[in-house]
Amino acid sequence: MIKSTISQASKQLSDFILIDSPPGTSCPFIQTSIRSDFVILVTEPTPYGLSDLRQAILTLDSMNKSYGVIINRAGLGNMELYDYLLENNIQILGEIPFSKEIARMYTQGDLVYDTMEDMNLLYRELCKKIINYGNSLS
Repeated sequence: MIKSTISQASKQLSDFILIDSPPGTSCPFIQTSIRSDFVILVTEPTPYGLSDLRQAILTLDSMNKSYGVIINRAGLGNMELYDYLLENNIQILGEIPFSKEIARMYTQGDLVYDTMEDMNLLYRELCKKIINYGNSLS
C-alpha cells in the first residue's frame, strides 16, 4: 500500500508531497523515508517516545536523511527528550501542547485547526517551516 501511495503521489504535479507512515522503524517507515528529501518525526516527551525517536534517528542517519522533530503532547513527561535533541543539535520544528481539550476534540473526530485559533496558527507555522526547508533543498 505504501509503495502504491508513493507511486501515485509521485505522478502529481506538486512541489511538496507529504506522506504519513505508522510509528516505529518497520518497513513502512523505511519505504517512506528512503524516498524522502526531509523526514518529519513526531514524538512525545516520554521515555517511550524518546526510545522510539532514537531508533528512528539512527535509521535516518544511516540513510543520510535530513529530519526535524515535532513534539506532540508537549508539557507531558519530562525533559530527557529536550536534552537529547539539544545535545544532538536536532531541529525542533514545533510543539503541539498536551491538552485535554485537543484530546476530546480528536475523540469526537473534530479537527483542532478548524476550531482552535492557536492551533490553526501553530499548524500554519509548522507548514511554513517545512516549506522553507524544502525550498532550501532546491
